[in-house]
This record gives sequence, structure tokens and C-alpha cells, in this order.
Amino acid sequence: MIRAHRGPAPERGEGELLFSSARLWRLTRGRGGRELTVLAPHLGGEVHAQAWIPEGPEPVPPHVDLWLNPPPGGFGDRLPALDYPLDELLFGQLLARGLGLIVHSTAVRVRGRGLLFPGTSGVGKSTLSQVLIDASDRGKMQEEESGIAGLEVLSDDRNVVRIIDGVPWVFGTPWHGDVDKVAGGGAPLERILFLEHAEKNRFRAIGGAEAAATLMARSFPPYWDPEQLDQAAELVERIVELCPPMRFGFVPDRGVVGALGLEEG
Repeated sequence: MIRAHRGPAPERGEGELLFSSARLWRLTRGRGGRELTVLAPHLGGEVHAQAWIPEGPEPVPPHVDLWLNPPPGGFGDRLPALDYPLDELLFGQLLARGLGLIVHSTAVRVRGRGLLFPGTSGVGKSTLSQVLIDASDRGKMQEEESGIAGLEVLSDDRNVVRIIDGVPWVFGTPWHGDVDKVAGGGAPLERILFLEHAEKNRFRAIGGAEAAATLMARSFPPYWDPEQLDQAAELVERIVELCPPMRFGFVPDRGVVGALGLEEG
């Protein structure tokens, strides 16, 4: 539960600085919790919002207190609470307690199955998403041409992987990306395919250590916190054990649909 307040947060002392991006946000540790401060560069670096995240025996705190400072001129009585980047930063702080991993990736849900395509910037995540969307649309419009029935893009840039009751799941997020239409919710994760440029569509198996290192390198773990970083590494190891990844070199055309086995005539 998030309890929103209007105005400055109560003074808690200086605290231990865990991370600072200088102009955008900082994270400090105080007695009994952590304070996330989001700045407003366009207002001279003034504090835009502060969130107090209690620390306790449970990974999910019973509540988070959020203080919002309206800019000069204000919003009247309507003050947006979870605007960017506060929403992503706060969500990331909660996931960092071993609850999930934010992955730089494209993810799709096809007939109830989740496919995750982690990749670095420029490797073709959004391009692959658009190819699959186009194939899905053509399949719907042209009965004589097989297409992808029931395909939905969760996100073409950042997705969350969680393990729920021993099963890995993938969920989309509302941050970043170029695809116009994405779906809410998630799906059990069936395949993890690390994207690579290639002259033809091909798959290559990789070992557990390489798979874990590759997934970690395409994720956003809390590098500034040794304890939470260890939790993220343990989560990555469990994910690749439950859903062994492969490398997927692909050509950005409709042939990728057949290569992935997604056609349904």
C-alpha cells in the first residue's frame, strides 16, 4: 500500500548515501528503512518527491509513505503521484528485495505462453516486436496466410521476471519502448532467447554460468547495494535453472515466425 502525502517529507537526518545520480535521484539508508528522493532538474534540482520504504523481516513492506512537492503554480488539488521516473524507481526498489528482476528485453505472450528476448541497445528488440505484430495482424486479416494467433507484446524494452510458486513468470512494464500497443498482465515463462544479429535465424545452447552472466548483464540489478545484488544474482541463477536460455541470432523478417515455431495455420 502506498500512502500519499502532500508537502515535504519529515526530516530524518542525513542517513547513509547508497546511490546518487546527482541530478535526478538519490537513495539513502536511515534507521528502519530507506529514503528515495526524486529531484526536478527543470526546477533547479528541487525535491519533487520522497518515498520512505520501511525495512523489516518481510520482503514487501506493509506500506510505503510518499511525499509529493507540487511545483510552482501547482496542479491544484490534482497532483500526479506515480509519474516517471518515480514509479520506475520505487517499483525497482521493491523488486530489489529478491522479488523480481527488471530485464532489458522484448517479451511477448502467445496463447498463454511467455517468451522473453533479452538484448542490449540496438540489437533489435523493438524491431522483432514489430515483425511479430505484423505477422500476427496479417494472420488475422488473410486467412490464406498462416499467422500468429493470440500474440500480445508485453513490452519491447523492459520486462520483469518473477518466480511464483516455483514457476518463472514474465510481466510487462509501462516504461520506455517504441511499440504503440502493449498488453497488461504476464504469462508463465516458456523460453528465454538472447538476441543477436545474424545472417540467418539460428539457435545456440549455452551453459548455466554463461546464461546467468548474460542475463545479469541485460538486467538492472541494484549494483549499489551488495546485499540486494547478491539476492539478484541468486534470482538469476534460479531463473536460468528453471528456464534454460539459448542465444538466438535472427534476421528481422517474417522468417523469424517460423524459426520460433509460432505459426498457426
